[in-house]
Amino acid sequence: MSCVQLDGSHTRCRQKGGWLDGYKGLIMRYEYLDVTWIGVLLLGSISKFLKKV
Repeated sequence: MSCVQLDGSHTRCRQKGGWLDGYKGLIMRYEYLDVTWIGVLLLGSISKFLKKV
């Protein structure tokens, strides 16, 4: 995820993509299809949400 804006939302964009670092091994290994990448993104979103609850 890259941000072009130079205001306060620039740092927010970097923080949003930071949680994907834990799943980088899965994404690099199984990123042959777009559907698979979206599935890993969904899995990461669910696990992040469950950690907050």
